[in-house]
Amino acid sequence: MQLHLAALEAFRQIRRGKRTRLETLGLLWGKRATDRNEYRYVVEHVTVDTFAKRQKNMVSPSPDDAELKDEIISSFWPELELLGEFHTHPYATTGQVERARGYEFSREDRAALKREMHERDVYYDSFRVGLVMAIAELKRSGWQEPKKFNTNNATWKWTLKRHRF
Repeated sequence: MQLHLAALEAFRQIRRGKRTRLETLGLLWGKRATDRNEYRYVVEHVTVDTFAKRQKNMVSPSPDDAELKDEIISSFWPELELLGEFHTHPYATTGQVERARGYEFSREDRAALKREMHERDVYYDSFRVGLVMAIAELKRSGWQEPKKFNTNNATWKWTLKRHRF
């Protein structure tokens, strides 16, 4: 739910009378579970970087966000650790999402992540989970259960009211 709300808030933000469709990002907190020598990462909490620098085609994390939240999360839930991050890719239509393969990390995303890993140890010291959430507005409201549509990279899609994720 937290991922949906963060995506919708940035997507539907209005500035100067126009919808902006901004990207947003946040941190994923949880645990690593081991099952027969396989690792699974269970995300239990999501925090949104409210001071992130948001634009239509990029979002940059605020410098102290991860360290501050790590201090707070570890005080209340010492069993949780920073697993990684999520960010959104906003589009006007579902056709744009498909053409741009907006449900995947872009080349720019990968380059930025690499830069961040070198600049901020706490934030990416143990980066294991990365999620991209593409979002587009639909003409009609509807509902579609999540379903896998790309078996190569665990890509899912679903409809929630007038938005396709």
